Amino acid sequence: MGKSKRKTRLSSLRHQSWPVLPTGAALVGDNGSDDGIPVPVIGREVVADIRDKLRSHRPADRHLALDMMCQSMANFDDTPDKDISELIRTVSPMCADRAEKCRLGAADCLWYICVDNHALRHVDVMYKRCYLSSLSDRMCDLMISADVMTPLMAAFNQYFSAPDWLASSVGPKAHLSAQLKPQIYVNLCRLLTNLCGTSDKALHLFNASNVWQILVTGMKSWDVDSEVAIASAQCLSVAAEENPIPGLKSAENIDFIRDLCLKSPLNSSQMHLSVLTATMAHDMDVVASGAVTMEQVFTLIDTTLSAQCLPQMRELAVNIQQFVDNEKDIDFLRQNYLNVKNAVLAKRVALELVTNMTGADTGTGSSDEGEGMDCDDEDMEASDADDMDSNVGDENDVKPFESTISEELEVIILGKGLLAKIGDHLCPVDDELRDQLMRHSFGAEIVNCIQSIQLCALICVHNLVDCISPAKLPISEQLWKYIYNTVFDNNPGADTDPLVEEATNTIRALIARTPGVAISADDLQKLCIYCQKSGSVGVKCNVINVMSVCGQRSQDMEFVERVAGMLLQGLESERDLRLRAELLDALIDIFSEDLRTDAVALRLDLINRMKGPAVLFRKEVCICVGGGYACLSIGDRRPKHR
Repeated sequence: MGKSKRKTRLSSLRHQSWPVLPTGAALVGDNGSDDGIPVPVIGREVVADIRDKLRSHRPADRHLALDMMCQSMANFDDTPDKDISELIRTVSPMCADRAEKCRLGAADCLWYICVDNHALRHVDVMYKRCYLSSLSDRMCDLMISADVMTPLMAAFNQYFSAPDWLASSVGPKAHLSAQLKPQIYVNLCRLLTNLCGTSDKALHLFNASNVWQILVTGMKSWDVDSEVAIASAQCLSVAAEENPIPGLKSAENIDFIRDLCLKSPLNSSQMHLSVLTATMAHDMDVVASGAVTMEQVFTLIDTTLSAQCLPQMRELAVNIQQFVDNEKDIDFLRQNYLNVKNAVLAKRVALELVTNMTGADTGTGSSDEGEGMDCDDEDMEASDADDMDSNVGDENDVKPFESTISEELEVIILGKGLLAKIGDHLCPVDDELRDQLMRHSFGAEIVNCIQSIQLCALICVHNLVDCISPAKLPISEQLWKYIYNTVFDNNPGADTDPLVEEATNTIRALIARTPGVAISADDLQKLCIYCQKSGSVGVKCNVINVMSVCGQRSQDMEFVERVAGMLLQGLESERDLRLRAELLDALIDIFSEDLRTDAVALRLDLINRMKGPAVLFRKEVCICVGGGYACLSIGDRRPKHR
């Protein structure tokens, strides 16, 4: 699945790489305690032992087996699918196990199975590194094939059969709802959210069930349990995206969703819930119908983005320090963590909502390494080509670019100064605070959330640059620095490549769309040096295109010579066919139309230095015909399968 066209629509979870964490889930590498000390990961040789313990009549054995599975997920990559499917079939019914710990552990374990083994979240105390999780299509498909939805729906139906379960669990009838624990319900919601976010079959089964009614009831429990309400709203917002649920559009439910959208948030939990329901309202066209006005939604977004999280994060870091040093009460620390997490995730949902409202109604694709040749967006390429063709030699010749969103939406976005507020979310967490947070899994989760917010903010800025005329959209020096420095704040590596790729992609959009944004030769040189260390084709492709536009626009022939020299060095050393095509294309664009560049071409011996790589490139591309690719001309953007 390649990337969709700009403008991007970024859903709250669907097709994204940020799975919803279960409540209280231990990070892989954590021993399940709250001290965050890593333990050795169990290997695949224990699969048989785990299976036997899962079938034990003793709850302690079953719970131990679930813990073992959670800790050994990172080593299951080579385990045959049939073995994993058998484990899934054994674990799934335990969502309704007699023992509370087993029910909770089963939901946690199934969540871990959703996650890509190579990207499992863990805390490395020694190197202070934290990896973002991503959902594994393979594992989610296995779970659906193993019929995980049937026992999951059955577990939800227990809550449907006892509509007053939440009230009675804290009142005099608590014994009637002994098995219906809020924490288990929350974890079931988050597991269902991840499955509906990756599988159309899961969505079909969801639509055929009555679970949406249970989730609506859960949302209405705001005054009793905010986490239950938030988990219910998150699941509904994902399941309802581009998947109309007729029952949700009843007058009663629309009124309830409207009221939640319009409430003035009193705390981080209510803010998170309000923004989630605003996302749901947008997907249900409640905003367009007038039940909730655009101005009201953006007032909520503005309030959310303007809220300060840093003081809360510093308080959490202090509490983590006290907990680690003095074994402070974990319940107090957990509540502090939940407050910070809700505030941070509310910001992420607000950014996603802005992106959705300014983008096309198409899902974003993955940026898998195997799809590196598909890392450009087609209409971005077209716009780049238009810009480049129109502004060779003179930055004042850029074709006029009109806004592509409604005038009402544009006025609101510009009037509230949202671009600057979105850009503020690109500011990284300082190293000292990061190290303090990383001492505990709660803090590590917040660090992960901050990275996901940075990615959302970059995509949001990119969308705004694409859809609002540059004459109206102010690009401040501070915003430019945030975007540019995002590249260098992250070391090259698989876990940071999506963030850096989007940062360079946003730089590319700014350079192409906004002639007033300039980048010096020294800064381009820094980007080139970073590219040499990065293994991401997308990052390199974006930087090449930035250099191409800068080289075409510049009136300074010394600058042009320096840029062309860097491109030639890349052409002579690069082995990737796609990147060599981009390098050749960039050089041709710079030197093809402006006669003033002829002297630069002579000084660089351009023709002779391009001739050898171009001949070799053509031969290698023609060889690819036998491997399933059509012959590729230098100007083409990507190989095309026959």
